[in-house]
Amino acid sequence: MRLLQNAYKTTVKDRKILAVLMVTFILTNSHITAVHAQEMDQFAAPEPQMTTSTSDVTASEPVIAAPEQIPTQTLPVAQPKRDPAIRTVLTSMTAYSSAPNQTDGTPYVTADGTCVSDGIVASNFLKIGTRVRFPDLFGDKIFEVHDRMNDRYTNRIDVWMKDIKDARQFGLKRNARVEIVMDGDNKKQWDLGLTNADCQEIALAVK
Repeated sequence: MRLLQNAYKTTVKDRKILAVLMVTFILTNSHITAVHAQEMDQFAAPEPQMTTSTSDVTASEPVIAAPEQIPTQTLPVAQPKRDPAIRTVLTSMTAYSSAPNQTDGTPYVTADGTCVSDGIVASNFLKIGTRVRFPDLFGDKIFEVHDRMNDRYTNRIDVWMKDIKDARQFGLKRNARVEIVMDGDNKKQWDLGLTNADCQEIALAVK
């Protein structure tokens, strides 16, 4: 009977020990599992953050089409002011050069004491210093009367040209339209003291 009691006691004791061991094992195992889970969380890959790269932004932005080229309006170029004509006349026109057979003894000096040059004309019916224009022959170019012609030419204008060949080729222009831009005052300029040699040098230098 004692042996049975001892066996029972031993068995109960053993059961208690076993129960304690089991509880200890369970608790220990739970702690290890928790620690292991914590460690696994540390080494786990971080969740991807919602970042947007430059390429993503560019790709996601709407593509705006380039505006159509608007044709630019070409503005007219400002034209130089054209002096109005105070009156228009019709006359015959010829050309002359500084050849001795076409003028007097000082072929390079004009009748008012200035030098012949491009833009100089001779006329007997217009005052010295008168400004004229020949629109049909020379466009808007302005000429000035500084020379005279033979007395028999009462209604003619002579245009000075450097080259005698050009003067001859110009020939006679009948009923040429002449626009009077400004009347002259017949003022002479002999006080300048220009000689034929001086004017010849100036005239020959003109291209």
